[in-house]
Amino acid sequence: MEDAAGVRATRHRRRSRRSVVITSSLAAIYANAGTAHYSAAKAGLVVLAKVLAKELAPQNTRVNTIHPTTVATDMILNEPTYRLFRPDLEHPTRADFEEAALTLDEMPVPAIDAVDISDAVLYLVSDDGRYVTGTTHVVDAGGQLRAAPPTTDTRRTTTGVLDGEVALITFGARGRGRAHATTCARTSPRRSPGSPSRPTPGT
Repeated sequence: MEDAAGVRATRHRRRSRRSVVITSSLAAIYANAGTAHYSAAKAGLVVLAKVLAKELAPQNTRVNTIHPTTVATDMILNEPTYRLFRPDLEHPTRADFEEAALTLDEMPVPAIDAVDISDAVLYLVSDDGRYVTGTTHVVDAGGQLRAAPPTTDTRRTTTGVLDGEVALITFGARGRGRAHATTCARTSPRRSPGSPSRPTPGT
């Protein structure tokens, strides 16, 4: 039988459990045209949560992200959003929106309810999810299943010739960014004679 000190220690451990749930989006996982700004912001939350989950795990703190598909809230149920979904109509209605939204997910629902997300959050913060941390918890009515399979050819080549304009976005990866830029410069037929084959410092 557990002594009084053991009971107090167990209760303290239970009280000290903490849980953080960050609302991300299906847009952080599944790309849609015209959502670069929104998707980039939501995708950033995923890595933030994973880093926090790793840092805070020793303090018995869990961190997860939740990723809803379209949710029937005021953010969605408004005329400007209806027009985004139905640009072919001058004054689309909610019914027009729902007709288009039915194509987003595999399950036959135009949008899920806010309570569906609340229930998922409740699981993540409750004792039922006490060992769940660093995850991307998706509530999407099968939205990910609509994603097309990847078609990019990932085979490496050293003989390709680059033509046209190329943008390399590396942010803090300066060493790798310079290496990529050097390779692109050497394979570009548009580099004028005498131009440097290496990127300039600071690029």
